[in-house]
Amino acid sequence: MKRVFITQSNPKLNLLAASAFGELIEVLPASSNIIYNAGNTVEKIKQELADFDDGDYLLPVGAPAIMLVCGSVAAKNNSGRYKVLTWDRQESMYYSIDIDLLA
Repeated sequence: MKRVFITQSNPKLNLLAASAFGELIEVLPASSNIIYNAGNTVEKIKQELADFDDGDYLLPVGAPAIMLVCGSVAAKNNSGRYKVLTWDRQESMYYSIDIDLLA
């Protein structure tokens, strides 16, 4: 089953439209702070994205450093490839961007 990994939970955002791409999974809770606990935060991200594959998506939400680590871990676990969902305000929908770091 396809999965959408939300990099960091944000209860103020309605991300339901992203469920059209797969099951929504939160990588980190809103309270996560990579500044004060980088080592543990990176380990948690590694655990959550351990089986990230071509059928999965990242939905970047939250602290920029957390989004970057999630992208790095997803790429490492999937031969340099991952997909990112981005919101288009004009169309009011998500689009998928394919990233291939080894191309």
